[in-house]
Amino acid sequence: VLLTMTGGATDFDLDSDDKDRLLEGLTDTAKSVGAWFTTGGTSAGIMKYMGLARLLYANDIPLIGIASFGVIKGKEAME
Repeated sequence: VLLTMTGGATDFDLDSDDKDRLLEGLTDTAKSVGAWFTTGGTSAGIMKYMGLARLLYANDIPLIGIASFGVIKGKEAME
């Protein structure tokens, strides 16, 4: 099972209570069904919060980030 969150990579802030509910909800859901997290592979927007949820509450949940080539830092070395 993959738990995927998509959306814009625009950075946004959540107040402390909303952030805690989101982070705990993501990890509780993933743990209850044995899911892996998948994201767009950047540290922005909702993807940042998925990474933070994993870091703080469930570092045993696999997280796969699939970023487009255009956003990879240092991509010139791979060309």
